[in-house]
Amino acid sequence: MAMSESAASHAAKLDEARRALAEQFAEHGPPTDDARAWAREALASTGVGRVESAEETLARREALARLDAISAGESA
Repeated sequence: MAMSESAASHAAKLDEARRALAEQFAEHGPPTDDARAWAREALASTGVGRVESAEETLARREALARLDAISAGESA
């Protein structure tokens, strides 16, 4: 996929997510402060948004490659 196609696809997915979020808020109202705090804590506890070290990146990529090989029926 060309870079511009990838960027366009990403932008379209973001637009779809924004529409879904607006719909959710219109139907149920915005999240409470407690719900926001819970979500932030849940994301932080899983490492979402945390910068990955080079070693962590390498380990993650190696693990994903092993999983890809397993799902393709290759021995790990």
